[in-house]
Amino acid sequence: MRPNHVLAKVFFILMFFIVSGCSAQSPVEKTLKDAIKAYGGKDNLEKLNSWTAVWNVQAKARGESGTDTRNIGLPDRLMVHLDYGTSSETRVINGNKGWRAFSGSEPMPAQGPSLLAMRMQLMRFYTPLTLLERKNELTLSEKDGFKVIGLKDGEITADYWINPKTGRIERFIGTFIMAGGVMEFRTEYSDFRFVEGVLLPHGEDKYAGSVNTATLTLKEVRFNEKFPSEVFSGVKK
Repeated sequence: MRPNHVLAKVFFILMFFIVSGCSAQSPVEKTLKDAIKAYGGKDNLEKLNSWTAVWNVQAKARGESGTDTRNIGLPDRLMVHLDYGTSSETRVINGNKGWRAFSGSEPMPAQGPSLLAMRMQLMRFYTPLTLLERKNELTLSEKDGFKVIGLKDGEITADYWINPKTGRIERFIGTFIMAGGVMEFRTEYSDFRFVEGVLLPHGEDKYAGSVNTATLTLKEVRFNEKFPSEVFSGVKK
């Protein structure tokens, strides 16, 4: 074989391995890309980068019913307004800052466990697209038949339990340390249905530890919202 033919063959082999290596997906990427497809694809999931969801809520710990309105601006903004008729609560997260207000009071800065719980709630609304953007920070394990994507953000650990048969996130578990003990919050998702091309759970059961604190049913959604800046400012409107 002539030298130039040998060089050409070596070059071809090297290029094959380079291209193959570049196209290879990690198990984390494959799991999330399968989930993106299950939720309606990239274009549809992008509708959840800025959206509003209104839920009917049965607060079992309070023995009351009301509404839970969420304005979500991924990846770092969230406003949740809980209204039980006789009382209300508003929580706002904007980056690393948070505020809380009760029954129309002036918003006050959130600190400590309260702020951690609010930041963890925002992480609960991360989509497979949001998680894919942080793929280098993620872990992947298998537990009880689920693929569990793990994300640690400061003091918070968030686990997204994905059913490998459906690609759906069917459980979220968030934990952080408080007073030397582990605080765990869990959400179980159910009744998945497509809305305008996006797969959404229409049922949520929320737990603090082993206690079922609330059951929620999806009432209304609005995609691609244009939120005024004051929505996430922590300023009373």
